[in-house]
Amino acid sequence: MLPVRRDPDGPFAWRDQMRPQFFAGFHRYLPALAAAGNDLIVEHIIEFRAWREDLARLLEGLDVFLVGVHCDLAEKTAASATGEIAVSERAGRGEACPLSDASQESGR
Repeated sequence: MLPVRRDPDGPFAWRDQMRPQFFAGFHRYLPALAAAGNDLIVEHIIEFRAWREDLARLLEGLDVFLVGVHCDLAEKTAASATGEIAVSERAGRGEACPLSDASQESGR
């Protein structure tokens, strides 16, 4: 038996309600961890200018390094279309591609 749905009007409101709340909490969680003495490596796609501004304000006074990972659009499109990912070729050049799968990169 399934539990009673909390929202009788449909599925949970991820995009409009839960997602903004989740990322607002996530952004506040990062400086809390750093303030407790933790060195962090965080993977986060900063989708909106407001997120970037929020993080800049929250992380002010901390040593923060933003690293961008970029993949050539033609290569990304070709990899998506064929289902193949040119991991070994990119790895040989010391590059990464957001489409690459960690298990493929490690040779598993």
